[in-house]
Amino acid sequence: MGLSYIVYGKDNAPEFTKHFLDVFFKRYDEFNHLDPKWLKEIPYFLKLREIDHFAQILFGIGEDPDDEWCKQYMINRRNRIEKQIPFIDFHFDSLTLS
Repeated sequence: MGLSYIVYGKDNAPEFTKHFLDVFFKRYDEFNHLDPKWLKEIPYFLKLREIDHFAQILFGIGEDPDDEWCKQYMINRRNRIEKQIPFIDFHFDSLTLS
């Protein structure tokens, strides 16, 4: 969930994702162990978060037709969700866990 917030709108999302997760998992591994098989599941969790965020806006505050940013955001999100475009174009299974 944190990755979805911090990487949104970054021009260098794949590079940022690699740096962020390298640091994140290094620290995470000090307290827990993540089986590397879970890395390939991360895109599904990110897509679920994207759908959840879309639904929160749609059913929570609604699409404000007067807010151009909101309108474009919702159009782009809907398009990405319907076309199954990954939230981040990154091969998560390429990461190395300790």
